[in-house]
Amino acid sequence: MIRRLILKNFMAHKHTEIELDPGLTVLTGPNNTGKSAVVEALRCLATNPIPKHFIRHGAKEALVTAELDDGALVTWGRKEKYAWYEVLKPGTEEPEEYYKFGRRPPEEVTALLRLDPVLLEEH
Repeated sequence: MIRRLILKNFMAHKHTEIELDPGLTVLTGPNNTGKSAVVEALRCLATNPIPKHFIRHGAKEALVTAELDDGALVTWGRKEKYAWYEVLKPGTEEPEEYYKFGRRPPEEVTALLRLDPVLLEEH
C-alpha cells in the first residue's frame, strides 16, 4: 500500500507531499488546485504513459515517488526525452534503476506498486 506520495516539478506541483492513511482517500478542493494532477501522478507511476506535459514549466524533470508501507520508495522520473524508474528498498544504499524498458513499467515495479488497471465492463 502507498503510504505517502511525493510530487516534484510534476505539472503544477513544485513540491507536494501527501500522507495516505489506510482505507479510502478522497481529494477535495476548489477547481484548478491540482487534484487531477495527483491522480495523473498515480497513473504515471502505474503505467508510464506516453509523454505529455508532465514537467513543471521551467524544470528539467518531473518526479513522482511512492513510499510504500514497508518503507520502499518507488520513483517514476520524466525528462523531455525519456522516463525511468528507481526502486530503493529498505536496508539498501543504492536504488535499482530501470531504463529502456519500453512502454510498460518493469515487472518489478508493478509488483511492488500493486496498482493494477481496473477493467471496466462495456454495456
